[in-house]
Amino acid sequence: MKKSLISILVIALFASMSPAQAATKTSTVIAAFKTFLDQTEDSLQALQEKNGADLAILASTLAKETLQANQIYDSKVNEASALYSPQISKLKESIQLGLSKYNASNEIEFLSIQYFKGWGFWFDCAAKLPTCGNDDEEYRFYPGDRVKTRNGETVNMSPITFVEEKVANGQWRLLNPTDFQAAAVILRNDPKELKRITTEFDNVNVTAEENKNMTINQITTQISMEIKDLKKSFEIEREKLSAQEVAAKLAILAAKRANKDPSIFDAAFVVAYKFEYNRRMLGEIADASWTGKWTFRTIDSILKVNKLAATGDSISARYSRTTAAAFNSAVGNAFTNEPDFRAVLKVLNSIYKKTTNTTLRF
Repeated sequence: MKKSLISILVIALFASMSPAQAATKTSTVIAAFKTFLDQTEDSLQALQEKNGADLAILASTLAKETLQANQIYDSKVNEASALYSPQISKLKESIQLGLSKYNASNEIEFLSIQYFKGWGFWFDCAAKLPTCGNDDEEYRFYPGDRVKTRNGETVNMSPITFVEEKVANGQWRLLNPTDFQAAAVILRNDPKELKRITTEFDNVNVTAEENKNMTINQITTQISMEIKDLKKSFEIEREKLSAQEVAAKLAILAAKRANKDPSIFDAAFVVAYKFEYNRRMLGEIADASWTGKWTFRTIDSILKVNKLAATGDSISARYSRTTAAAFNSAVGNAFTNEPDFRAVLKVLNSIYKKTTNTTLRF
């Protein structure tokens, strides 16, 4: 009598969930995780779009700031050019006129006998002496001899100074002293002023370019840091959502697997989910180049990984809860004890409990 009662209770326990109820629970769980999957995929899409938009804004900001820096530079250069270019042109013109005036008034007359060796350095003597400029040639000038001195230069004032010294000590006489002195004043002062103005102009341009480069470098560095932070945040969120996406897909598959054991659907779901997760992780390791990243005690060699992966594939083709549970035991908690698994599990459990009013026991 007791034996019959126990048998009746056992039969009643296993029959407590009808096939229709089991099918309903399976479809309810699948629908819940399908909704979660759709939401996660939408979130991933939105995240990617937002990341693209944020990157575009930063790129636009960099382009705008760079353009503005270049515009400021162009403005400074144009202002400097407007200020200095007319002065430089005027001074160059004045120097050319001074040279012309000097070259037209630099003829001198000797007042005493003088000897010169290599005298071509000081005099325009080609027409007077074929060997003019020969350092070994010596020539004697007599009172009354006239010759033009070497043409004036803006970089070497020695000819002018030399003429003035000879005139001052009574050795020479300028035939056109007024124009000569006027030209000498121009050639002494204007080249110096031209150098000063040109240096100022160059300095303004250099400073403008340095400021432009500094501004561009600063904004580039700033934007680069913001892009780096944005990408980092994006990757963290993307990985989180990608993990949720995988979890949703595995949960849908696990629900289908658990439907084979309707009387213990919740426990079968846990076994199936852990099986699919372990199988997926083993597959990633087996398919990837070995890096030594996975150093779990239960997976101590690539050969064991490959063997377990092959076993998982075999079980998947002819799935049963008992073989899946055995597979999970062989893998151990190498993957299911990791923070990534536990983080997603919280979301998974929350959806399952909300859907079935049951807390999963992993």
